[in-house]
Amino acid sequence: MSEPKKGQHPSKEVIETGDPGNKSAEHKFCEEALERMYDLLQTTQQLAKIGGWEWDIDTETMIWTPETYRIHDFNPVTFQVRNQDLIDASIQCYLPSDRETILTAFKKCCEQGIPYDLEFPFITATGRHIWIRTIGRPIFKNGSVARVSGNIIDITEQKRKDEALQLSEMKYRAIMDQAVEMIFLHDMKGNIIEVNQAAVNRTGYSAEELLKMSFRDLEPGARERMKDRSVEDELGKIKHETLEVVHRHKDGTLYPVEVSAGKIELGDTAYILALIRDISARKKVEQALRESEQHARALIAAIPDMIFQVNADGVFLSYKAAKDDLYLTPEMFIGRSISEVMPAWFAELTMQKIRETLKGQFIQIYEYELPIPGKEIEQFECRMVPYSESEIVAIIRNITDKKIILRKLFESETNARAIMESTDDFIILLNREGTVLDTNEAHARRMQMTREEMVGKNLFDFLPAAIAEKRLTLIRQSLDTGKIIHGEDVRNGMYNEYVIYPIHYQNETTDKVGVFSRDVTRQRQTLEALRCSETRYRELNRMKDKFLSIIAHDLKNPFNAIIGFSDVLKERIEEKDYQEVGKYAGIIHESSNRILDLLTNLLDWSRSQTGKMDFNPEYLDLTRLIGDVASLLEDSAHQKSITVVNNITRKYIVSADGPMISTVVRNLISNAVKFTKPGGAVTITAEQTPADVIVTIRDTGVGIDQASLGKLFRIDESYSTYGTAKEKGTGLGLILCKEFIDKHGGKIWAKSEAGSGSAFSFSLPVQ
Repeated sequence: MSEPKKGQHPSKEVIETGDPGNKSAEHKFCEEALERMYDLLQTTQQLAKIGGWEWDIDTETMIWTPETYRIHDFNPVTFQVRNQDLIDASIQCYLPSDRETILTAFKKCCEQGIPYDLEFPFITATGRHIWIRTIGRPIFKNGSVARVSGNIIDITEQKRKDEALQLSEMKYRAIMDQAVEMIFLHDMKGNIIEVNQAAVNRTGYSAEELLKMSFRDLEPGARERMKDRSVEDELGKIKHETLEVVHRHKDGTLYPVEVSAGKIELGDTAYILALIRDISARKKVEQALRESEQHARALIAAIPDMIFQVNADGVFLSYKAAKDDLYLTPEMFIGRSISEVMPAWFAELTMQKIRETLKGQFIQIYEYELPIPGKEIEQFECRMVPYSESEIVAIIRNITDKKIILRKLFESETNARAIMESTDDFIILLNREGTVLDTNEAHARRMQMTREEMVGKNLFDFLPAAIAEKRLTLIRQSLDTGKIIHGEDVRNGMYNEYVIYPIHYQNETTDKVGVFSRDVTRQRQTLEALRCSETRYRELNRMKDKFLSIIAHDLKNPFNAIIGFSDVLKERIEEKDYQEVGKYAGIIHESSNRILDLLTNLLDWSRSQTGKMDFNPEYLDLTRLIGDVASLLEDSAHQKSITVVNNITRKYIVSADGPMISTVVRNLISNAVKFTKPGGAVTITAEQTPADVIVTIRDTGVGIDQASLGKLFRIDESYSTYGTAKEKGTGLGLILCKEFIDKHGGKIWAKSEAGSGSAFSFSLPVQ
């Protein structure tokens, strides 16, 4: 292959054939024309950045146009290869990831005749990063691919424009979809041609459904609003317009919107761009604001106070007051400063408060007195609030009457408190829930708290649960019925008497009760003592009656016997009839002993009842005491042929009064002997339990029936009968025994059946 001429492209060799010396004029003209066409083709390719190439399959040669070299940044002078090396060099300009793709497409075109049209990023020999479009077309000969020709096009600028357009579209779509307002693009017939996501979300329609609709389908009142005007005329007049209309949601609900519409031109075509904002929330706020303003105006009109608007210089700007409230006419103070119309001291005070209010931007509340012409000095309360940075609003209230009422209320409360604290009774004010609203110090001291600690507590905080529950039930019952309820409870042995009063105000029952309670423990104790005293008095009366009965009966008969038989004895001695003297002397002796026993028992009993008998317990050998008493009574037992058997063999030590226990044992053994027939026996036994020593005196006498057993040990039901030898009892023995045993903290009892003997037992605590 010959070297190309200077300035000549290698591809021109394809047309430079033949002998130059034999060129004819026509031939030369054709060459010149061909040269011009070639130059035009080069210029065209350079301007269009389109390079050409062709691959001859049989010769395996490649031909490039100059533009193809320029796109690759290959130097055609230094890079004149025309074979596979040129293809390999070109492939290196593609990204590694794309090389297999372009080679595969090229081979399929050569082998199978499949054309290709592909775009790739491209790196030239000098390192420029561009985009290229490569096109390959097969050229057939005799039914098979002979050559492959194509173009390589620098599409970098187009790519940049496409990317810019794509970016612009993305920005446009992002703006559209990110916009809070609904965006509609209409043609001049009102048809919707584009919408954003906000429009889809708010209308309930899909984008596809909206693009088939007109703005009149969304606005029910559009046809009425436009009346006879055509859509084109209506939209043609729009430059920029804002209006409020009502839209219909897909579900049929209506909602207010604000429409901002303007005409735009894209190319030669005009469109209407509408930004639509759902103003439902704003309408609600506006409605609420209107209602609030109405309420505020109504409240201001209803406020009985005077209201003044004043600026930072103290100038009256406006006011609200009844005519009777003002002692100056509006003409005298509106537009004038406070110092011009008010006393100097008041003007100075007011200006100071104005400065403090505007500086701190918080409310000022203060009271003052002001002399009113034609009236006495009246009292006022001022509430000063900041209205703006340089203005305040002052709300003035005449509190003269309120002050009078408060003073009277204070005096009333002081008097009520003085009354509450002047009594030792407990006074407490409660609500329906049992919470303490007030109380007096006496009640607080009873609860071991201060009055301040009591207030706010509940009944359950200081009363036992059962009592608190009952008290709360009665409080609610009193409130529900309006009735006064009396009650009583006992806490820790203390009696509390209370009255629950429902509190009324203007003949209406409130939700509060007053509870007045009193500690009546001492009164109860006094009443109980009186009841006990009365019982004791009646008992003493019965004892007195019995005592007198005994004296009248049991002393009278022995004395009558002594007197009678003494007279007989005197007569027999005078007559010297000594045979009967011993008999009558024995009767007199027996009667005297009976009188002595009776007097002894009466003396012991009376001393016991009057508390004059000393009780001196000491450690005592009970076994020895019983033995000594039994020995003293053996003579009287032998006279009736009765055996006294003492079966107590061990020593029992008790804490007891010796004389008293001796009296008890003597009376019980005497009674056993008295009611036992000759030849019988009296047995004495004792036993010890963990707590007591029990002594039993058992006889084989006549016994006692069950009806009479209940009368034993009782002075009002005393039981007395004759012994087996006609011995007469005093009727006080067993009663005296019970008195003495009771003093020791023991017990005394009897078991018997008529005809089967008796057993009398007493117990003494072991100490």
